[in-house]
Amino acid sequence: MADAFPPQYVNALQRARYQVFRADINSDGIIDFLLKARRQIVLIDYDVPIPVPLRSPSATFLLRSSGGSYVLEVNPAAATVANPAWQASTDELIYGDVLGVGSNAMMIRARVSGSASFVIVTRESDGQPVLLQHLTASQLGPDLGAANVTVTLTDVTRDGRADLIVRTNGMITNVFAASTDGLFVRPSSDEQASAAAWHAFAASLNAGDAQSALGFITTDSVPKYSAALAALGGSISTLTQNWSGLVPISVRPSYAVYLVRENYAGVQRGYLVTIVVENGRWLIDEF
Repeated sequence: MADAFPPQYVNALQRARYQVFRADINSDGIIDFLLKARRQIVLIDYDVPIPVPLRSPSATFLLRSSGGSYVLEVNPAAATVANPAWQASTDELIYGDVLGVGSNAMMIRARVSGSASFVIVTRESDGQPVLLQHLTASQLGPDLGAANVTVTLTDVTRDGRADLIVRTNGMITNVFAASTDGLFVRPSSDEQASAAAWHAFAASLNAGDAQSALGFITTDSVPKYSAALAALGGSISTLTQNWSGLVPISVRPSYAVYLVRENYAGVQRGYLVTIVVENGRWLIDEF
């Protein structure tokens, strides 16, 4: 349950206001990352204000490359932190509750094509940062570090866990639903791939982005839904508020039928969604 997360550690990663540095600190040819918690000071109101340094809510840590993977080291040695090889990085820090525990995780999103991205969470027992996932283009498909890519962490599936939304050239192109373990993976089955198309469509509606939404509609159905979305205007962002569940009824290699529930004014009803394969992509045909 979200309220079970220790309150002193809630959003600790976000509150630490990390600075990111890069260097090949162990000379293995692979970039390492230093996440340095910013020093925080509070002024005690006295005759003369007294500055008092505060302990950071989350520790400085190192992501050290190790045989193609990474190991997270909390509170690395002072000499390591002070190494002049470290260079300030442009990596983006994005926050979202990928575990659904009531505390935001932190994504370190590369801004260099082909570079690694990471998801860091807070350990409930002691508040220490923990490496949850090392993300690469070979693992997910899209290159999160590409210049034309932006990402956000938002709960699209309404299960309490933040999902990974990927935009390419401003258009939503992928949504990776967080698993129960908070992991993001490329769809590996027809059910996962067809559901991902629905989640990306829903994310587009939530963002009020009709153009992205139509990108997940079949060619034959675009004229009908284009007119409907245009008529709704800005209110398309409210369409999914009462939707819940995506229950598979029939999933085949070329089509899938799902049941979606809608709760409106206390009345629940279900309706069918048909998702088909068109030119190698899963797209919504009817909803």
